[in-house]
Amino acid sequence: GGGPRQDTSNEDDNFESETSKATETKSAGDVKLTFVEAAKGCQKEVEYTITRFKKGGKQTLASRKQVQIPAGIKSGEILRVDDEGDPFFVHVDVEEHEVFLRQ
Repeated sequence: GGGPRQDTSNEDDNFESETSKATETKSAGDVKLTFVEAAKGCQKEVEYTITRFKKGGKQTLASRKQVQIPAGIKSGEILRVDDEGDPFFVHVDVEEHEVFLRQ
C-alpha cells in the first residue's frame, strides 16, 4: 500500500517533523469479506487513520495497508494488525452466502 497521506480537514501547521515528539494513535474501521474470502483467507487493503497529538493541536493522516486475513475468520471478530510496531484493530464483517451457511 501507499504511505500516509495528509487529511487537510485537520491540518495543523505547528508540526515540525517526523522526529519531533508527539503522541500517536491509529484506528481502522471495518473490512468487508465475501463468504469465500473468509473461508479461504485472503489479502485485503485496509484504510486506517493516524492521529498525532502534539502541543498546539493534532494532525490526522490517512493510510492504507495490505493485511493478511486468516482462513476461517468469522463475522464480528477483531483482527489485530501491526504497523511499524504500533497495532491497530480491524472489525471483520463477512457477507452471508446465498447457499452455504457457517456452522
